[in-house]
Amino acid sequence: MKRAVSLQSPESAAPAGRLYDSRFKTGIDLISQVLRDPARQAISKPLLFRQPAEQYDTAGVPVTEAKIRESASASYWEKKIKDAGFSINGIEPRVFPEREINAALATIFYSLPTSRITQETTTLLTIPLEPQVGKAPHGKKAPKAEKEVLNCEVVFQPTVTPNQKGVITLRLVMGVATGLSQSSSTFTEPGRKEYIPRQGHHVTLHGFPGDASKYWDEHHEEQVRIFHWVENEAPAKFDQLLTIKLHDRTTAYHLTGTKSNGIATMDVSYFAAPDPEHVPKLPKGYDSHDFSDKEIEDLQSTPDPDPSLADKLGKISGIDKLAPEERASIKVVIWQYFKSNPDAVDPKDPSKKKPKKGTRNKEVDAIVPILNPPSGMATKANTNRSVLVTLRFKPNNDVDVEWIGELNKEGNLERTDNQLNKTVSFTRGSLARVNGFADHLQGATESEKVNSLLAWLKTRYPNVTLSPVTSTTTVKSVCDEVNKQIIEHSGEPVWFGNYGIAVSENGAEAEKQLRTIPNACLQNLKSFEASELQIVELVLEKMSDETLSRLKGIHLTRQQVHFQWKGAIDAKDSEKKACKRPFEEQPNLAGITRSGKTGNLTITIFDAANVNLETLFVGGRGAGGTGKLDVEPAPAQIFAHELGHVVFASLEKEEKDKFAALVKGKKMPITWYAESDPQKELFPEAFALYYSDPQWLHAKWGALYDFFDKLDKKMPPGKPAKTKPRPAPGKR
Repeated sequence: MKRAVSLQSPESAAPAGRLYDSRFKTGIDLISQVLRDPARQAISKPLLFRQPAEQYDTAGVPVTEAKIRESASASYWEKKIKDAGFSINGIEPRVFPEREINAALATIFYSLPTSRITQETTTLLTIPLEPQVGKAPHGKKAPKAEKEVLNCEVVFQPTVTPNQKGVITLRLVMGVATGLSQSSSTFTEPGRKEYIPRQGHHVTLHGFPGDASKYWDEHHEEQVRIFHWVENEAPAKFDQLLTIKLHDRTTAYHLTGTKSNGIATMDVSYFAAPDPEHVPKLPKGYDSHDFSDKEIEDLQSTPDPDPSLADKLGKISGIDKLAPEERASIKVVIWQYFKSNPDAVDPKDPSKKKPKKGTRNKEVDAIVPILNPPSGMATKANTNRSVLVTLRFKPNNDVDVEWIGELNKEGNLERTDNQLNKTVSFTRGSLARVNGFADHLQGATESEKVNSLLAWLKTRYPNVTLSPVTSTTTVKSVCDEVNKQIIEHSGEPVWFGNYGIAVSENGAEAEKQLRTIPNACLQNLKSFEASELQIVELVLEKMSDETLSRLKGIHLTRQQVHFQWKGAIDAKDSEKKACKRPFEEQPNLAGITRSGKTGNLTITIFDAANVNLETLFVGGRGAGGTGKLDVEPAPAQIFAHELGHVVFASLEKEEKDKFAALVKGKKMPITWYAESDPQKELFPEAFALYYSDPQWLHAKWGALYDFFDKLDKKMPPGKPAKTKPRPAPGKR
């Protein structure tokens, strides 16, 4: 009766081992965060219909903000140019708007040389942009959009790098100006009176054909017009493109420099002016791509590298409903899950290969770190953000995206009633969410409801101390008192006496409970973190009184890693302080349920239970994304799984036979772990999903849902059921 975890490596050449998100002090700190669910704009409304995938993903692919930043280090068009065999040496300067840089890169991509560069060449691109119309003041007509032109200088250089065609340097010479005439000075008066430039200018020539000095001297008229502009029109500091037309000849010069008392120190770069008959045309939607789109396009056009799949990614739906700043990060997570990586290494042992198979026909509840904005735009509100999204990888490889909520990095522990558009705790229990709460608010008056609630609390939380009832006592005041004690004490082992569950407070207590296990396998026993016990409380809150009655007498212990005994076990061995029999360390095992010293079942939780703490969550918004928000950290599924083993052991033969008949001869791969050993693991995995994501289980595996729904309401033999039927998912 074990529960193992699987951690997949993200797709990339990132450092081996588990990726760590520096925004969290430790992995466990994530579960002390809370879920922030502010009212969203129309762009982020949830999907209207939820189509469940066949399997619920519990493996997870760790994708950190650093990993997303790695993808964002190059734009869509930079990646396209690199894919065509060219590296980009620089884009100067980067202060220009992304729209202009994208326009230049898109134009370059569609005019790339087809052969390898053998000689440095400089080209001037004059790119007409789509006009941008500003918003008009209220009651006034919008200004007419003027033609915009982008002038940029592109340098193609040879490269010594194999399998590469060349190196590109891009200079946005003038940026965008209104009309070509305003972004250049044109001289068209041949035969005008000779202008005599002043003496003392310092000129450095670049990019001239042949001998630069000779060309400069032989084209005297062009030289004169350059100095005329510098001495009469140039500001003290200039960066200007001059297009000079003389007779049937047009030449462009790029001037950069400074001027003092009419004397200039400047660089003059030569390049032929663009042919007005062959003005490049920008592709439609050139500025609509973000940095993640190149990888998505590749997955949609190129078969997966795993030969057993060799398929392509389908359409992604729901991205347009997300906030714009979240879309690229979420698409990075999609391609990290979808794409196989045959060369991936084992996160726990980088010396070993552990090929990653792409995610297919699964539902993933993912925690997605959102890329931080550039430092100049960063604020406390828009940095270190993470959102919760449900990704549904469908049988045809289409992907549906549903936005669930946002983690509140402030760590506010406020609790409301899990309603849509409310702040909810990710790790703090609440009486209002406890299974059976609504059933025990009986009565026509507030006083009658209070008395009904208090009578139930004596058995549900027998160790909770409440104030004496007065005429002013209300259901809300009782809830407030209970909630305060849940929040303050559910991280303490003694709290679970409410359930008849013993929790070892330290390693020594755990060792006493596990004395039937060889000492060599009891290394690194430890205490539970308070945050871990708070998750256990969340899990237990969802269970009915009837189900909880099956858990009385169990013991919870904590250990760093599981050691599987491989040698003979006898009484003599078990008494040794340091047993030398062989054992095997199993770092991927998250939990195990076995008999303890007293004969009662003991659950041991290992560090691997937290492996997906920063990667996955469980739960959602209910049917169609419109129900109550109910989410928990990923370890909740591990704890519920081990409790499922306990419940199975408590079943009467008739109940076990019913479950066996239900699943006999049927393939029910509800999770990868259930699929790995359905005879032992299907029951606890389905049990865990019934409580962590009942809507998914109901929608995809209705027969399993019905079995556990009836089981949740059934008292042990001889005791009549007291609660009302459980509402259908999404209607609770």
